[in-house]
Amino acid sequence: MVKVYSKHDVFIGEFDGIYCTEELLNKGVPFSTIRRYVEKGDLIRIQHGIYVTKDCMDDEWVTLQKRYRKGIFSGYTAMYLQNMSDQIPTEFYMTFPRGYNAKSFDECEYNVIPKFVIPKFYELGITEVETPYGNKVRTYNRERTLCDIVRGGGIDRDVIKQAMRNYLRSDGVDIHRLSSYAEMLHVKPKIHQLVEAMT
Repeated sequence: MVKVYSKHDVFIGEFDGIYCTEELLNKGVPFSTIRRYVEKGDLIRIQHGIYVTKDCMDDEWVTLQKRYRKGIFSGYTAMYLQNMSDQIPTEFYMTFPRGYNAKSFDECEYNVIPKFVIPKFYELGITEVETPYGNKVRTYNRERTLCDIVRGGGIDRDVIKQAMRNYLRSDGVDIHRLSSYAEMLHVKPKIHQLVEAMT
């Protein structure tokens, strides 16, 4: 927790977590103050434009979403975040609206696998979940995730079956929404076949 003051010693507020430069500036923290807190060690610059308070553990999930603000965790990554898989991802699958500038992915220290979709599919099923560190990030809901992994191809059939099995055994199953998404994403026969095989 860092108590932040303006350059005129006016108390601004307490900060704890991960912030990008723009967020801090919007909260009234001058850039000169950010630099001073970094020099003192109260804020740690973990990459260009992203800072973490010294008491907060570096959460790579939040770091990536701060860096790629339009990115939504999807595919294998969403399966893990949504407790449909217990395999910790070594790659971060993220979905972006078509036309998003992707030039910086090669410079990222994390292995990001981007996917680009049209706007109506980009916005379908966005939700928030907690990372393993307890911070909130945006990902796709379980129904959208199931449709994506069935639609994506190249994913092991047993992995898909396990994800569906975990979904059907969990609370909050919404078969109507799953069917609706499957129709929109053109995977309805495959999704129905999976559901029938599990029930």
